[in-house]
Amino acid sequence: MPTFQIGLEDGRSLHIEADSQEAALAGVQHFLGQKPAEPSGAAAGFAKGTEDIANGVKETAKQYLGVGQGAEKPSDPNYVPAEVINGFNPLKWNYDQLPQKVAEVAPGLAETAASAMAGSKVGSIAGIRGRFLGGLAGAAGSIWANNAGQSAKADAVRRTGDPNAEPDTGDKTRAGLTEAASALAQSAGPMRFIPGGSAAKAVGAAGLKQAAERWLGTTAVAGASGGAADAISQIGNTIGTDKGVQFDPSRTADAAIGNAGAAALMGAPRGAADAYTAARQRVFGGANADATSAYFNRLQQNAGSDGLGKAKNDFDAHENTKTNLRNELQAVDDTAFPQDTQNTMALARSGKPLTEDHVKSVEASDPQAGYLARQLYVAQQAEQFGSLDRASGSWAGGLSGLADKYAVRPFKSHALISGAAGLTGVHMLGSYAAPTLASAAGVYLGARAVDNLTGMRSPAKGMAERFVDQNVPTRLGPPPAPTPPPQPSAPTPGPWGPRPQANTSVPQVAPQQAPPQAPQLNPVAMTMLKQRLKQGLPQQPAPAAPQAPELSPIAMSMLKQRMKAGLPQEPTPTPEPVPEAPQLSPVAMSMLKQRLKQGLPPEPAPEQASAPQAPQAPQVDPLRLPTDVTAPAKNLMKGISLVQAMKAKATAAPTVKITKSDSGPIQVTDPSTRSEPAAAPTQFYRPLGPEEMTFGGKALEMSPSQIGKYLADKRMADKPEDVRQRYANSVTDTHAERRAIVQDTIAKHPQDVLTLTELLHQLHERGTAEQAKSAVQHYAKQVSPDTAASLLTGFNDEAVKRIWATSAQKKAAKRKAKKNEKQAEGNA
Repeated sequence: MPTFQIGLEDGRSLHIEADSQEAALAGVQHFLGQKPAEPSGAAAGFAKGTEDIANGVKETAKQYLGVGQGAEKPSDPNYVPAEVINGFNPLKWNYDQLPQKVAEVAPGLAETAASAMAGSKVGSIAGIRGRFLGGLAGAAGSIWANNAGQSAKADAVRRTGDPNAEPDTGDKTRAGLTEAASALAQSAGPMRFIPGGSAAKAVGAAGLKQAAERWLGTTAVAGASGGAADAISQIGNTIGTDKGVQFDPSRTADAAIGNAGAAALMGAPRGAADAYTAARQRVFGGANADATSAYFNRLQQNAGSDGLGKAKNDFDAHENTKTNLRNELQAVDDTAFPQDTQNTMALARSGKPLTEDHVKSVEASDPQAGYLARQLYVAQQAEQFGSLDRASGSWAGGLSGLADKYAVRPFKSHALISGAAGLTGVHMLGSYAAPTLASAAGVYLGARAVDNLTGMRSPAKGMAERFVDQNVPTRLGPPPAPTPPPQPSAPTPGPWGPRPQANTSVPQVAPQQAPPQAPQLNPVAMTMLKQRLKQGLPQQPAPAAPQAPELSPIAMSMLKQRMKAGLPQEPTPTPEPVPEAPQLSPVAMSMLKQRLKQGLPPEPAPEQASAPQAPQAPQVDPLRLPTDVTAPAKNLMKGISLVQAMKAKATAAPTVKITKSDSGPIQVTDPSTRSEPAAAPTQFYRPLGPEEMTFGGKALEMSPSQIGKYLADKRMADKPEDVRQRYANSVTDTHAERRAIVQDTIAKHPQDVLTLTELLHQLHERGTAEQAKSAVQHYAKQVSPDTAASLLTGFNDEAVKRIWATSAQKKAAKRKAKKNEKQAEGNA
């Protein structure tokens, strides 16, 4: 029977098999006269899509495995599918049928995405490449299983014209290969839903932009891959047949629109989550960007082989990372830091919350310590995401994370109580009826599925996928060594003596000679100054080519004062054999500094004689010197006078420390008069963080008697009144004694009040004498030597053993005292 092709007004063609052209035209007129049926709707489309998955798998199992009876008949024989594309004019498309088209495609796309996630999870054992190949295999295998059997059945019907024909080997081979190629093409869309595949990395406005681009990219890729898969299926199943290749572009466009719409709908939760997260995580950008990557590098390393993604493991990795950072900050020497910065370091070491201003103050004193403090600050900010539950030791996120903290864990506690009561014969029915529990479990599992799909179940893993960067170090490297200045070459000999050297110096810049370096306090000059301070004598001529020994505490103090005054330390040059440089008097040094500022070359050095001669001080008028020269000179001379006065009182030369505040005069401290008791070495002490404190914060706000009553009521609630009173009196005495020692030390040394208060805070949490001794010795290292001496004297071994004695030890001491009294009475 011939086939007639008739063109329609909207550009489409209608193919009709008829005996004659007149019969074909009659058939077209009859076809056009009928009113098309209305689409079945979105709900029916979702049911049809779900049913097609089941029937597709059954038919594939029958045709390729010989299992089962194949696809069942449609449950709704009158179902009318959606048809969005209507010709080539987009203005005439049926956009009102788009929801039904998306509903038809959504079940298959969701099932394929789940298979891709499962395959990726299994393949991740083999690394990144295994993760990709596993996801591809899962997605492609799912699509092939849904379509291969139905495609083979359609090939058999097309080949024979019999709707009940069974496919032969050729039909199965054609359909299997065609649907395999089609499945590979269509897998690109579902694989976009694998968690962490292409998470937005930026935060703030840039993160919002990335989240939108990711969502639009998923939509476009799913649409393109769905259309390509349909085109491959049409061409592959008709090529080489009697009627030739048959390709309907409208059908391909319909498939592309359906897949794009379903992907947009499924990707909306993840896109919204990415946008919301990028807005909230803006704290991890800007100045915190490198510290954020460093923290998550540490977190990923501490997660171990299990990796991030489990609530318990995430919590443990986070706590270990914070402990490591606090220990590294503990090793930083902050004795030269300002007092405010030392207080900030104490906060960081104890795990208390930090602010941006705290971090900046540490960075200003030491970039390395500041980098560690900023990582700790980032770690504290990361706790704001998800539900970090210290009671259960877990860190989860999303709706299921909230349920874990506020519903699941309380329910488990209730169930354990009910079970224990049942064992003792007490019947506790409770309020958890079976239907209610089943409904709650379903809601909880659904919430976990949504959280896993959006990547919000594990905040730590999601943030690590965003911010881990192995190129960012966890610690800053050492600063580059200063480059020594170039040394002038030796003069070239000539027939009448050395050839004159070309002048390579820049005008108005002092040449690289020893005398101009003197006002910059190079190590040689500082060494000579140290010798003058120790001897307290007038300047004497120095021997030629002096050697720079180790700098003493005085020279280091002078160097710190010059750095605070804004004069940078010059790199150490190779000392020239010119003895005059370190012998310049303060007045000559000041004049030389003025000449350098004015751009004039220094006076020529005198010719070297057979014996070194003391230089003659230039004639200057001190009244004409600027104040920026005279003020440091006055302070320097005053410091020398104070040192000489101290030397006159001492029989041996003590080690003197000179310090100077921003506005006050030079202060001289003589530590030789201190008597520091030697502290026995103890094991490493880690201060408790605020989250570990159970009683210390309350104790600071109570009197010793209130502490005694509080602990007696808490720990002796089931004891008689007289027992509670004796316990309260004992606790009151011990807390009063430890507080008295700390308060007495604060009264003598108020400058260390913050550190001493922190010590008292820690001592309230320490239950043994060894723990208390370790705490006292730990904080004694963070205060001045005078304060440490008073502290260690107050908390000596005898006092610590007495204050932190156990009940048994106290009773034994009382028995021993009574025994001694009786023996004394007997002897009398």
